[in-house]
Amino acid sequence: MNLLRTHKALLKDRLQDTEFGILDKLLANDCLTHQETTAIQNCSTDPNVRNDRLIEEVLKKNIVPGFIKALGDTDQKHIANYLRGNGGQTISENFLNLCRRSSNKVSKISIFRTLKMRLVSGN
Repeated sequence: MNLLRTHKALLKDRLQDTEFGILDKLLANDCLTHQETTAIQNCSTDPNVRNDRLIEEVLKKNIVPGFIKALGDTDQKHIANYLRGNGGQTISENFLNLCRRSSNKVSKISIFRTLKMRLVSGN
């Protein structure tokens, strides 16, 4: 839950508008009710306000794992990965560990390129 609070400002700006399926996924996965999704959708015409309301509802109901799954299911894997990695810290740690184990500079560059490509593609 602190994870979502920590990255709330970034999420508000980076989340796709709620009209692009995340509310439907949360409803289908029994994370939110129909009334809750309707209230979020109808709270404003401003996507940032709707995203803020969605994040507050996720925090209030403590459904962060379902929210992260819904992000992945709605082509927002980059955000899900960011949250899973606590803002990229896990990826950085993994990169450092791989570099420490790697014996030469070419391998380190290859590892870096692979991680960079995964970050960009969201996989």
